[in-house]
Amino acid sequence: MTRARRLRIALVALVAAALAAAGWYGWWLLAGGLLQRSLDDWSRAERAAGGGVSVGALTLGGFPFSVRAEAREVAVSRSDGSGWRTPALTAEAPLWSVTAPRLRMSGVQEIRLPGGQQITAAGGEGRLSLGGASGITLARLALTEVAAQPAGPVIDRLELSVELPARTPVNGTETGLTLAAAAEGVHLTAAEAAGLPLGPLVERLAFNARLQGAPPSAAPASLARWSQSGGSLLIDGAHLRWGAVSVDTSGALELDRDLQPAGTLTTAVTGFGPAVEALAAAGWIRAKDVHTVKAVLTGLSPRGAGGGPPVARLPISLHDRFVHVGPFRLMPLPALVWLGDQRMPNQTTEAAPAIRQ
Repeated sequence: MTRARRLRIALVALVAAALAAAGWYGWWLLAGGLLQRSLDDWSRAERAAGGGVSVGALTLGGFPFSVRAEAREVAVSRSDGSGWRTPALTAEAPLWSVTAPRLRMSGVQEIRLPGGQQITAAGGEGRLSLGGASGITLARLALTEVAAQPAGPVIDRLELSVELPARTPVNGTETGLTLAAAAEGVHLTAAEAAGLPLGPLVERLAFNARLQGAPPSAAPASLARWSQSGGSLLIDGAHLRWGAVSVDTSGALELDRDLQPAGTLTTAVTGFGPAVEALAAAGWIRAKDVHTVKAVLTGLSPRGAGGGPPVARLPISLHDRFVHVGPFRLMPLPALVWLGDQRMPNQTTEAAPAIRQ
């Protein structure tokens, strides 16, 4: 092969490599544009719903294999008064899946709930799937050192997941929101734990649920419309591990005419012996009823698998702002006062009664 021919081959290879690199860079720019447009669509969807998304300085990086957006001072506000702010947010996605970025949040996270409660977290990570009618079809978030402000419980780790359908449901038979949450290590304050019989540490609290119907806001009128259209909360599974007690629950809840929770749950409880003693010691159950309650629970409790502790399977219902276990009225429920609502005349702060039929 002549020297001239070798030079021509080398030149062709160099040009081909340059074109490939230019094409790859062009795709990276296009992918960055797609990610930016997805974020813009999310922002527009929030503004249309009465909220907003603001982003400070935004820079793109990650070439050649990913698109990485680094933003400062990101804030999200919702029409129901909730919001979130982070000093620094990094969203990174592979070039072949730019609408599914992974998130990393640095610095103190500030979260505002609809009722005005302020929450902070040390940092977090998550994942988004962008698209659909709301701009987001999936959001997963894990936060560490979560604390209610100014003085509230502290959670070692909190994981949240929200999944939205591609289109808005038209009635209560369609799922409008799938929710999952898990809290590990919930440390109650001394004031909170003082009135509770099972101690200051909740080891684990988790649930998976589906909100049927178009998700309402926290305003009473919106909640009433949602309820009247057949809206409900289907609890696929909820778990509590608190001291010696472990509780697993599933069922369905709705709102009654006063916008208070009502429904039925199927619950399995282990460790109920120590729990009954603790409830009695705290005055939640009359001392003379302890033997009866234990006998009833024991009668409902086959031995666990492999000879484990007995499991009490209890039918629980919520109605008229009380928790009922079978025919027994166990304890009152605190009134839910929704955004802009006033306490209704029948929403009294009744003291916890003894168990009675």
